Amino acid sequence: MESARRVLIVTRDKKLAASLENALRTTRYAVGGVCSSAIFNRRKAEMQNADMILLGARELIAEARRARSIGRRLASAHPPVIVVLRNDQLLHGLSVMAPGQRLIFVHHLTKNLPQVIDLSLEGLIVIPDGVLQHIRSDALRVDSLGSLTPEEASVLDLLGQGAPNSRIAARLGLPLSRAKSVVRSIISKLGMPNRTAVAVFYCQKQSVQ
Repeated sequence: MESARRVLIVTRDKKLAASLENALRTTRYAVGGVCSSAIFNRRKAEMQNADMILLGARELIAEARRARSIGRRLASAHPPVIVVLRNDQLLHGLSVMAPGQRLIFVHHLTKNLPQVIDLSLEGLIVIPDGVLQHIRSDALRVDSLGSLTPEEASVLDLLGQGAPNSRIAARLGLPLSRAKSVVRSIISKLGMPNRTAVAVFYCQKQSVQ
């Protein structure tokens, strides 16, 4: 009988860790440990003889300053690293992940998780319907950029530079309350969950123009 493959779970999210442990119980994948520190120290995994790492996207995004280089390293790491992300982490997560990064979505933390892991290790991504709709809606968001007022367009440009509300207000000569209101309007018009997603979306669109 084939021995179970040992999985190291790396996340500070206790709920996610518990869901992963529960989904892998009595499967051919066995949880070999859970940790929340030294997330990119491969010796941690090797010491626990892990065959793979399930890494919470929150951990990767938290390392945003050096995440691009980390993402490239993780895409070809051994033991293999699979990033587990929520639907609403898609835009921010993909901005710091390398092409070819192995992914699975929290949506699939069910009894079919072993099969989803298998597909991810083969380089395939099983995308939930909600995420597919999120991706398709990018065309609608591009159209909605044209519906922004001149004031909103100016604020969006600063949002794309990572400017906080206080800097936006100062640069455009707006009251802080007005800057906050315009940011909320932009988030609503583009159908985004937060300002970070707006900034990532806008920068991506700028880079391909």
